[in-house]
Amino acid sequence: MKNELNIIREYWPEVTSIPHFIVEILYEGCKIIYDDIYFDNVDKIVPKLEALEKTRKGSVNLDGGNRFIAKLEATTTGGITINFQTESFPPIFPGELKLKGYFSIDGEYTSKVLGDLSKLFKDGKKFHISIYSS
Repeated sequence: MKNELNIIREYWPEVTSIPHFIVEILYEGCKIIYDDIYFDNVDKIVPKLEALEKTRKGSVNLDGGNRFIAKLEATTTGGITINFQTESFPPIFPGELKLKGYFSIDGEYTSKVLGDLSKLFKDGKKFHISIYSS
């Protein structure tokens, strides 16, 4: 099964100059999409991602409120784990869905993943990750 996380930066200039993010998660057969996630402290995320890439120590939080939170944590092998949790309410999902999961990134791919995530916040490039589960 293919698990995916896609994040796209968008703006609503008539409403605010703060970017919002479209977050799409396909994980173990569940699909959740939000078109209006606002991350706390967006201006501080890129320096933290760059420090994580350089030192391979610590963690970075992407806090989008109770609907989407991700924590990128360094592993002892030089990789990272992207832990996430999301909560969906109607009408996105019929009922309530609480989903927690993770994406494990090996050390040789860590720079690319963190770089792609930095480009999302700096340049607005789409962030995409897909990993096959067993």
